[in-house]
Amino acid sequence: MESTPPPGPPQKPPKSDYPEYSPTPPLDPPVPKDDEVTIGLESDLRQLRLQKLKPLKPGHHQNVLDLENDLNIYEERFLSLRQSFLLSRQNKDDRKLKIQYLKQEHELRQLGDRLFTTYPQLDLSRVDFNSLSNPESTYADFVCKRAIILNTAVSKLSFLANLDVFLGANQERIMQEFQRVGLLGRNYQPTDVVDVHFAYIQKDAEKHNRGKVAVLVRFTFKNNSQFKFVCKPRDALLDQSVIDLFKQINQLPLSQKSSPHLLCEYTIISPSRKEGWKIDADLGLISLWEFIDGRRSKRGRSAANCIRLEIDNEPMQKVMLEKLDYLDAILTQLHISDLHCENVLFRGLDGPNPEIFPIDLENIQWEGETQLEGRPERIHLASEEMRCIEALKREIENLVIRILLLNTLNLLALGSYNTCELLTLKCIENLDNQGFILTTPKKELKQLLLKDILNSDVPYLTEFQNMLYFGMPYQRNIIGRKKNV
Repeated sequence: MESTPPPGPPQKPPKSDYPEYSPTPPLDPPVPKDDEVTIGLESDLRQLRLQKLKPLKPGHHQNVLDLENDLNIYEERFLSLRQSFLLSRQNKDDRKLKIQYLKQEHELRQLGDRLFTTYPQLDLSRVDFNSLSNPESTYADFVCKRAIILNTAVSKLSFLANLDVFLGANQERIMQEFQRVGLLGRNYQPTDVVDVHFAYIQKDAEKHNRGKVAVLVRFTFKNNSQFKFVCKPRDALLDQSVIDLFKQINQLPLSQKSSPHLLCEYTIISPSRKEGWKIDADLGLISLWEFIDGRRSKRGRSAANCIRLEIDNEPMQKVMLEKLDYLDAILTQLHISDLHCENVLFRGLDGPNPEIFPIDLENIQWEGETQLEGRPERIHLASEEMRCIEALKREIENLVIRILLLNTLNLLALGSYNTCELLTLKCIENLDNQGFILTTPKKELKQLLLKDILNSDVPYLTEFQNMLYFGMPYQRNIIGRKKNV
């Protein structure tokens, strides 16, 4: 299929209501060729996903087509607003031009509000829609923002539709796996399930692999009891290995440990790595996680700051900080990172045994901290603990591990078309600091990052056997390698 890049802006600007101002300021230049090709390729992929969605969710398929048409009309209105904005800025002292420009801006925002409320089934982002009407946006920036809205809508619908198929085809196996570890009573049968419901855990959670995010699944049984678990659209081998390490350390005699506290334990199931599961290729890698009924710290607070500021009970605060230091010391040895407020849960803060649960253990930064902000230097890990840790380090050499370019908050802050160049430069610098040599030219890396931006994805890099990949190794997109190897 040939790429269908978006058209450039009109050659002639819309006719001005104020012809006495001449010449009118030029509209923005066309989208740069490389960016145009990338936007077109992502548009083609979106159309393919949309066609696959049609037999599964025909109503949603039509909603996307209608939204696409409405955004084409919106584009014409935006270009007119952009022209008025540039004209008003060129003639700053003219009040009539200012009023005309502000009127158009208001009307465009109203149109955006109407479009946003017209398609509730698409679960659109208010922030993305609001940014469309910014008159300071260049034409290229507008084209990318429009692509983000459409790509994200289709990705969400496709993922949820494919997940629905997966849950229906594997319901019995899912129940058996959770029954085997004692999380679900063995008396429950698949025929007892009367409802299956799933929804995004957090609407603004980080996305990967074309807009996929973690989903909370709930089975409701005939007796009105419920069972919940979390479905993540990725592999979880490293996460499982770290939790297995926690279990090993917990089983050590107290005399062979550096702390009396226990580390958290929970269950992760990896259907993608086991036989007998029915998984469609369009769904991709998937893992099922035990649901932890805990609370997150307030946005922007590290785990340490959450404990200090949100726990008033001084003895409990002391215990939690000790647990955090112990956890931080072990994860620091493994170079696990990105444990910001969204990736840590607290449970049992009102009981005698409060717990800390890191729920995303796939991220490694070879030259970075965990972001828990504990005091790992206070913990002197015992020889048996280090033996277990070193064994996992050797195992990690044969695992696919995620390499974090920057911490997630910084990646999100740079996740727009206008900041793609800066993001590229920072990524190159960070990868060099982590001991990688890039074999992909900067120009190509920038286009790979732009693909993620167009899908609201946090860039996902992996390392396997000293090679650096953009995406998963099976996608064969090698961009670098470890130094001195």
